[in-house]
Amino acid sequence: LSGDGLADRMYVGDMGGRVWRFDIWNGQAASSLVTGGVNARLGAGGIAGAPREAARRFYNAPDVAIIQRRGSNPFFNLALGSGYRGHPLESDTQDRFYSLRDHLPFTKRTQTQYDAITPTVDGNLVDVTTNVNATLSDSSPGWKILLNDGGSWLGEKVLAESVTVAGAILFPT
Repeated sequence: LSGDGLADRMYVGDMGGRVWRFDIWNGQAASSLVTGGVNARLGAGGIAGAPREAARRFYNAPDVAIIQRRGSNPFFNLALGSGYRGHPLESDTQDRFYSLRDHLPFTKRTQTQYDAITPTVDGNLVDVTTNVNATLSDSSPGWKILLNDGGSWLGEKVLAESVTVAGAILFPT
C-alpha cells in the first residue's frame, strides 16, 4: 500500500467463519507493530449457542483484488468460501461463497478504531445465489452465494482459494 516494499495489510479467515483485517505499522515497536480485529463474522465462531448450519469454516486465504469502477471509490474485494474439509460428506452446515468489500483500502486503522468496528454479518450481504449479475450499491458490504441450499448439491463446499481475473471470480467446489 505504501510502496516501501514491506507488507502493510493482512486478511485472514478462520475456522469460526470470521474474517480478520490487520494493519502493519512498519518501523514501530513490537508492542504497536500490528493493529487489527474482526472485519466480518460469517459463521458460528465466538457466538455461544449458534446453530449448526452456521458452523462455517474458512480453510483458504482470502483472494484480495482492488476494484475501481468508473465514478466510484476504489475498494478491496475479499473473496473466500467455506467448507468443512475434515468431514467432506457433512451436509448440516450451510456453506457459502463470499465477496466482501473493504471500503478503506488505503487507510490504516488504530486499535481503538478496530475495537469500535461492528463486523459485517451474513445477513448484511446481498444474496446473489439466483442472480449472479445483481447490481450492488457502492456502499454495499458485499454479496454471498449459498452453496448447499437444499437443492441437488447438498453438502457442496469450497475446496481451494479463489482467483480474481479481469473482474471475474473463479472458485472450485
